[in-house]
Amino acid sequence: MLLAAGGLAFLLAAGAAPQPERLTPQQAEALVREVSAAVEQLRALKFKAPVKMEVIDPAAARETFKAKIRPWAEEEARHTQAAFVHLGLIPPRTDLITSHLDTVEKDVLGYYEPGSKVFYLMSHVSADEVRGVVAHELTHALEDQHYDLEAVSK
Repeated sequence: MLLAAGGLAFLLAAGAAPQPERLTPQQAEALVREVSAAVEQLRALKFKAPVKMEVIDPAAARETFKAKIRPWAEEEARHTQAAFVHLGLIPPRTDLITSHLDTVEKDVLGYYEPGSKVFYLMSHVSADEVRGVVAHELTHALEDQHYDLEAVSK
């Protein structure tokens, strides 16, 4: 289903909240190496290849997700939306696609793309949360290297 995108929730308070410092490419690479070793140990699997991480702006992530929505998925979302409204599960003017994209932009902390073999860390992730997000996304990358997530999703 269109709305089945994984992600962890993190909301900034309204107003002029300070943005966390972005990781430099060198810091990101070192963090991925460090956390990769822990993920390998916890999952009892070895990475077949290094995993690339990129820090991405939430608005850019929204556009990436939006570009991947196919016409059939939009149609399915409209039918699902109508059913949810009819059942009283969502307000009548709710747009499921817009809500999905809003969630990507505001609440997702990172995501892994099997096709590109890259995982993206959102630029608004706090220093306290970065290791957990990196470990989570590296787990997806490790699964992809061993079990081919694109093939499994088909």
